[in-house]
Amino acid sequence: MRFFCKTVLAMAVLCCIQATFPGPQTSDYAIHGIDVSHHQNYINWDLVKNENIFFVFMKATEGRSFKDKRFNQNWAGAKRAGLRRGAYHFFSFHRTGKEQVNNYIESVSLSPNDLPPVIDLEYGSYSEKNRPKASVVVKELRYMLEKFHQHYGKRPILYCTYNCYNLYVKGIFDEYFVWIRDTKNSKPQLPNKQWLFWQYSAKGRISGIQGNVDMNVFYGSPKTFYNFYNP
Repeated sequence: MRFFCKTVLAMAVLCCIQATFPGPQTSDYAIHGIDVSHHQNYINWDLVKNENIFFVFMKATEGRSFKDKRFNQNWAGAKRAGLRRGAYHFFSFHRTGKEQVNNYIESVSLSPNDLPPVIDLEYGSYSEKNRPKASVVVKELRYMLEKFHQHYGKRPILYCTYNCYNLYVKGIFDEYFVWIRDTKNSKPQLPNKQWLFWQYSAKGRISGIQGNVDMNVFYGSPKTFYNFYNP
């Protein structure tokens, strides 16, 4: 009985802690969105739209040749549901920027009101242990950013963890938009840099998607979001 009481008390405390740190509220950030990949499997986009989701980023490519098997279905489905959509490329630390640009451009065509291309800059288990010199990463990133901007006519977005932001972006690519991952703090901790998108949870649950999904907000008003690369 004593063990049971302690367990119940611990669960109650945990619930209180979780309730103390809710996700960003609509009163703070009006524009909420998600990001997805093949890991979410089938998505009912009409149900997603009804959850007050305004945008979705979806995985398109990775490295030199990987193409997400659900990208085409997700891309078309999000458009039918009236969601603003963006496509991201998962950066490989062991492939050239040219190889990665070609893979993305072969896979992604952007309409005028689609969100800019995104480079997802984070470590996998292999790349963190075997990462190249920072100067090499910066060189390949610069090539990709410039080529994406030239090809699509939209300045790309850099999705970053804090580690990658500090190593490869801060003070180097300050002119580019940042989509920051921070699932622990009540707001992102980026001194002297205004983030554009914030991934605040990897455990969101919404109608239309089975299982967890990444949750995000946009920094700005609905009007700012509407006008962002929307001719």
